[in-house]
Amino acid sequence: MNVKNGPVRVSIDSRFTTGGDFAVSGISSAIEKWNSFSRASLGFNLFEIEQNDFSEAGTTPSGEDECDFGGSSDSSFRIVREDSISRWRALGLVSSSSGSVVPGVTARCSTGGRLNKQVVLINTRFTDSRQFSSVVLHELGHAIGLDHSCEGGAGSATFKGCTGLSSNHPYYVAVMFPIFRVSAPGSSGTDIKQALRANDMLRGQCLYNGK
Repeated sequence: MNVKNGPVRVSIDSRFTTGGDFAVSGISSAIEKWNSFSRASLGFNLFEIEQNDFSEAGTTPSGEDECDFGGSSDSSFRIVREDSISRWRALGLVSSSSGSVVPGVTARCSTGGRLNKQVVLINTRFTDSRQFSSVVLHELGHAIGLDHSCEGGAGSATFKGCTGLSSNHPYYVAVMFPIFRVSAPGSSGTDIKQALRANDMLRGQCLYNGK
């Protein structure tokens, strides 16, 4: 993304206001966490915010390999509310075998290694209100170019696997860990990650200033 000399414009879907105060405050909180990090590390905000209604057709991709969506560029993107279960299935975000569901996704389209456009989709049907800010914080990490902190399964020669990591491992506690556990209300088994951890910030610094 083109953030070397200033912030990226983030257009937030105004329909999030019907999702309750947790949606609005969760998005604002997540953006401020990344901006706080970038002000301290890079000297400027990563993101600036505006609101729009994105209920019209063509706002979001219609399938896993779909890049025909509008309104974004390499210096701006949208955070869009998506409530459609059928659209979520078409995007491959509901597992037919395990029944697991991805609550949010960042769709990115590139040409020749250059990012042309992207959109962050959050499905409020599948996002636990306790984790909403955590999910947005995670997706904003993808939006600035970060991958997950580790790779699902055993990993590869160049990407450490997530399997077997202890609960206090830097990759596990990172916001960019690929899995968010959800458990019954009142239990301690739900992952709440509302603050960037050392691994997230270190990789963010490497991404933007080469250190």
